[in-house]
Amino acid sequence: MAITAPSALAPSLEIPRAAHRPAAIAAPTRRRVAMLLADGLAVGLALLATRASFGVAAGPQGLSVAAEASAAGLAGLLWVLWVRRAVHGDRPLDALPQLAQAAVAFGFVLYAALTLTGGFALRLDGLLVLVTVLAAGTAGLRAAAHRLAWTGTNRERVIILGGDEVGCSIAHRAASGHVDLDVLGIVDERPPADASGPAWLGSIGELQSIVADLRADRVVVAFADAEVDGLPAAVAAVRAQGVRVDIVPRLHEILPAGATAETLAGVPVIALPAQRLPTGARAAKRTLDVVVSGTLLVLLSPLLLAIAVAIRLDSRGTVLFRQDRIGRGGRTFRVSKFRSMGMDADARKAEVAHLNGHAERNDARMFKAAGDPRITRVGSILRTTSLDELPQLLDVLRGDMSLVGPRPLVPEEDVHVTGRARNRCALRPGITGLWQVSGRSDLSFAEMLILDEQYVAGWSLWRDVKLLLRTLPVMAFRRGAY
Repeated sequence: MAITAPSALAPSLEIPRAAHRPAAIAAPTRRRVAMLLADGLAVGLALLATRASFGVAAGPQGLSVAAEASAAGLAGLLWVLWVRRAVHGDRPLDALPQLAQAAVAFGFVLYAALTLTGGFALRLDGLLVLVTVLAAGTAGLRAAAHRLAWTGTNRERVIILGGDEVGCSIAHRAASGHVDLDVLGIVDERPPADASGPAWLGSIGELQSIVADLRADRVVVAFADAEVDGLPAAVAAVRAQGVRVDIVPRLHEILPAGATAETLAGVPVIALPAQRLPTGARAAKRTLDVVVSGTLLVLLSPLLLAIAVAIRLDSRGTVLFRQDRIGRGGRTFRVSKFRSMGMDADARKAEVAHLNGHAERNDARMFKAAGDPRITRVGSILRTTSLDELPQLLDVLRGDMSLVGPRPLVPEEDVHVTGRARNRCALRPGITGLWQVSGRSDLSFAEMLILDEQYVAGWSLWRDVKLLLRTLPVMAFRRGAY
């Protein structure tokens, strides 16, 4: 169908402007500068750590301080150029394997070059320190630089194409603070059905001028049915403006993380490997669970004792709260948590039904209430810091749960899980998971099921490690916990 662009935006619509931001510090440039500084600082720290730990062995003629500084500067420049070509992607944790490979290759090249020059030689133990600090330092500093580049008024400014459920979900998660984006509004042929969502900025025919006017950093194409004649031309025009474009795939619900794009008969396709979890992979996941949960239970035993005492002093009742949950294969097990509510919490559930935030969004399949009066004083602290979930380490050790996995549902929630969504039962439920680092209690029931399905479809041991690391800042900043 042909697109008839409205002559102007609605006069009552207030669009957030960015005229105060000079073009010299446009977001893509700011991000690139931040990453370059992070890469340079990382190689500097790696060289200093190597020098301080093991030093270098001087050659027959020795090396002056100026010459050594010049060599270090050249090595730093080479690393910055190397890593910019070898590592791709915005998420530093996702790029850590690539960074490790690049650091190993760079370290051996540097080792060979320094040895052949005869001026000084890097010791092999020093080489190990160099590679380790270089990979970990680059990932950590890139993560910090990425966060600083998109904080406060510097957050990445995004326009969403499509006011369907997917587009509104992205906007909702950004507004909740779980996605580090500043959603300026939605562009579509008609205003989104969700009136409480972001502003409608105009039609697709106006996209190019809207992007220029608002100085957007990114455009996300989130159409459920992208059959608009002018859409390809609009996307091409936006890319020509130097703006990044992300396209949400039609079957995004079943795409695992790390799915790769390939070409089939000249048509771009997304390759999905066969979904299976070999015995060796299950053994590796179980080994990680046992080692980490057992270690944490020993290290955190003083904290566990202190929390137990605080609960007993704060309110009458048991220290632990046990509840039926649905585990792997649909089997029921008893989950353990520190009690954060009064002993009469279940009897009073009807009194607080009106506080269910999910019911306000016309989805009462999951019960989460902010400001629940049944929560005790100590319980409030435990829930916002997620310390109430520490006893689940025992469930992990017993084999009922995993450190990372789908959200453990109560039977009343599980009855609403049907069809393809039952695949979530292929793995043990987890203390944390993709749902926890993506919004926790702020997510809808449908969004939680989609994230669980994506986790199961794309499981890998490295992904579990990444999710564990991503859980730490979520706990520290208390995102979505109440």
